[in-house]
Amino acid sequence: MLTAKWLTGQNPLEMGLMSKKMTISERYGVLLWYLNRYGDIEDISFNSFVDCCLEWPARLKQDLDMLAEKRMLFELKTGERSSSRKRSAAY
Repeated sequence: MLTAKWLTGQNPLEMGLMSKKMTISERYGVLLWYLNRYGDIEDISFNSFVDCCLEWPARLKQDLDMLAEKRMLFELKTGERSSSRKRSAAY
């Protein structure tokens, strides 16, 4: 119910992403981003979407940190370095 209210333009929560002023298009964009990133189309959990909105932006920062760590581990394992790091290391 919270997600439906939020998508129609209401701000049902006083904190997190759902408390921010957004257009209807932006709200649907956030929901589509969430479904693409975390959702299971066959078993959509709007409760987890609300939790994600409440944890915003901490959850995004955690995801980015995790991706950066995975990349560093990949580089260590394979001996590869990104081209931007090679260029900056050369200076």
